[in-house]
Amino acid sequence: MILLLMIMTPGIPEYLTGSSPITYLVTDQFKFFFGLLTNLGLYSTGALLIREFAVRYRKGWPSILALGCAYGIMEEGISVHTFFQLGGNPVNLLGIYGRYMGVNWVWALGLTFFHAIFSIGLPILFLRIAYPQHSREPLLGRGSAKVVGLFYGTTVLILNLVLLGISRLTPERPMPTALDYLFFGLLSLLLVWIAWKLPSNLFEPRGKGSTGRKRFFLAGDLVFTIYIIYAYLPAKPDGSGRIPFLLDMILFVASYFLLLCVILRNLPTHNNDRELFSLALGLLTPLLVWAEIVELAGLAPFITVVTLISIAFISRLRKMVNNRAFSTDIQSLV
Repeated sequence: MILLLMIMTPGIPEYLTGSSPITYLVTDQFKFFFGLLTNLGLYSTGALLIREFAVRYRKGWPSILALGCAYGIMEEGISVHTFFQLGGNPVNLLGIYGRYMGVNWVWALGLTFFHAIFSIGLPILFLRIAYPQHSREPLLGRGSAKVVGLFYGTTVLILNLVLLGISRLTPERPMPTALDYLFFGLLSLLLVWIAWKLPSNLFEPRGKGSTGRKRFFLAGDLVFTIYIIYAYLPAKPDGSGRIPFLLDMILFVASYFLLLCVILRNLPTHNNDRELFSLALGLLTPLLVWAEIVELAGLAPFITVVTLISIAFISRLRKMVNNRAFSTDIQSLV
């Protein structure tokens, strides 16, 4: 189970989106393995620690997503500093639109939610679907959890040191100020406290029966669609905004809240593996399409390899879910 989680994180948010090009394995082995090591040190350790927190303290999806937001802030704000980047890849126009007091607020909010959902939530959801019988079992002992936490902290420190050198050579990548570190560090701690206090049943499903799997697939699709609309459409080519960036951020959060309400209202309270799988598949499918767009544009050659691996995994998981659901249906008739 740990290996599966380590493959999905950073497989989904980094290698499937092209953020970490797999071509480096051939063209620049140092970049590839340094990137792999730091990705494992951030994504995999982050997802493991968040899952352990949820299991050990009997927390549910509200806490997982709150901790996922804290993770997103720690990665993009504290570790790699894209919250403060003036332009260039990956922020581009969002280094202008939504920038206030040295922070890219539109980018920061979008990436925080992206990491909470796709980097943390989706891999944990896939793991829950694949191994429901172990969903309440810890994967780490107390000693190994400390080692994983140390690996995570060391990775954050190393990335800060690396980015310090890059910022001296690249003007559009300034280092955060001490106030930036303090604000986003305290915000992350606040989210951890919120995760601790949130009741585990806050996001309990309320559906009385299956309403069809297609609507859950569509809901998953809409998560990434809303993210793209919010992050990329309001900014004009010159970086100015079609709407005020604060309104853009409010509409983004409101859209996700309404979508969450619809999902919970229709998700069955029991025997909902097929619906959850459809939701997870809907979340993943736009990333598969995005990967092929990136491939065709020549921005990340050979990313199709990652797409094919993802499709093979989905196909295998779908068979597992269908077989399990079939057995449940048979037992209910006996």
